[in-house]
Amino acid sequence: LSEGERLSEGGLPEAAYRNNLRQEWAHGNRTHKTGRGKDSIRFSLIRDVNMDMDEIKRLLQGGETLTVEFKGEERKQISDRDIYEAVVCLANAEGGLLLIGVEDDGRVTGAHARHGDITDPLKLRSAIFNNTEPAISTTIELFLFADQQIVAVRVPGMIPRVCCTKDGKCVRRVMGAAGPQCEPYYPSLVQHKIGRAHV
Repeated sequence: LSEGERLSEGGLPEAAYRNNLRQEWAHGNRTHKTGRGKDSIRFSLIRDVNMDMDEIKRLLQGGETLTVEFKGEERKQISDRDIYEAVVCLANAEGGLLLIGVEDDGRVTGAHARHGDITDPLKLRSAIFNNTEPAISTTIELFLFADQQIVAVRVPGMIPRVCCTKDGKCVRRVMGAAGPQCEPYYPSLVQHKIGRAHV
């Protein structure tokens, strides 16, 4: 089982889990413990970006690429559907990293809380898993950068099957005239991919 699935099966009661998550975020703790005894495990809630500053700066300064997409929330919070589509878009190409809370120009303006007054990584991961077909298993990490939260969604790539959202939206990431973008993945292109997979 993946880390997220283990936590879901052996985690704390919902109210206690959410309360602990909220308190740890407020106090800057970077790990959360769930389960008891030998089944107790820890997972990273907030990575100390001072330990990995070069990587964070490189991603922000490098801008959007075929494997890195920014989703800013300076004007308004993006919808869950926007997240599902962005994940599908990356999965239908090489996979990559979706950074929520970063504007298109690389400015970190912060991600809005998605579950009350927090963002619960397990809930977001589960929502993505349950709203994509085939179900896409992502890794969710929360970062603090200049006192702003970034939600990082790591998306697997080179999935054998064509991915779409549960409501039928099928897109893929390509290099457009103005830079990387998500475009419709039309049936003719899908058939071409399937044909090449069987060659």
